[in-house]
Amino acid sequence: MRKISLMLLTFFCMIFAMQAQQVTSLSQLSNNKVYTLRSARAFLLYSSKVPGEIASSTGKLVGTVTQNPEDPNQQFRIEKQGSNYYLYSVGAGKYVGTDGKYTSSASVAMKIVNVGGDYPWKLQIGNQGMNTQIPNQSNSGILVNSWTTTDAGNCFYIEEAIPEDKV
Repeated sequence: MRKISLMLLTFFCMIFAMQAQQVTSLSQLSNNKVYTLRSARAFLLYSSKVPGEIASSTGKLVGTVTQNPEDPNQQFRIEKQGSNYYLYSVGAGKYVGTDGKYTSSASVAMKIVNVGGDYPWKLQIGNQGMNTQIPNQSNSGILVNSWTTTDAGNCFYIEEAIPEDKV
């Protein structure tokens, strides 16, 4: 009986450890973890069909993509360097820079502001807001521009990708 109880406990611990953790505080971010980022409209990703810039699942050129946290093209690191954060696309192997374009170095800091709600994070690259679009509105599905409202497409849910060891 004790052996069965121990096996059940191990199983439940494994299941609990496999569940993704929502980021509710900046102190939870780690340079050693990868994350998925999604708004009420779409999730962010690297797509080879949209060369050179960040994309989302609603892009005209992206095509049909199912969210899969284990897909490196849907994983991002949020790297902290000093007091600044930088967004790194695992799929692109590059940082997200000005206007959502990829760059090989961490040159444009990302602002992360907690605005509350189901999608609590407002993300900005420099002073530009990251805004997911309704389906097929733009080629990439995301704009990085001066539009900085907190509507459904402009606030994000940040969640640890599973498994973490795929960094």
